[in-house]
Amino acid sequence: MEEIKIYHSVWKYLPTILILLVFTIIFVYAITQGKDTPLWAWGGLLFFGLGFLFMLFMVLRERFNAQEGIHASKLTIKPKQLCDLLNERLKQRLAPQQS
Repeated sequence: MEEIKIYHSVWKYLPTILILLVFTIIFVYAITQGKDTPLWAWGGLLFFGLGFLFMLFMVLRERFNAQEGIHASKLTIKPKQLCDLLNERLKQRLAPQQS
């Protein structure tokens, strides 16, 4: 049976990644400029920095696995067709187990 893989769209997540990067840079600047760094600066750096790394990981991990698949931006199947296709595959998978 063939596998259908849907990747995360880089273009869809790019604005979020850029916003997280900008806020991470702002908090790094705030931390490096002050002698007494406020707690909110460390909290912001932790939140936005980890968010940036997580989003980047989610988008790029699929690209480095060398597995081909269907990109979500090129997926042109209607929800009803997808449900029918998945139901068909489920029936095929369960048919040998019922015998």
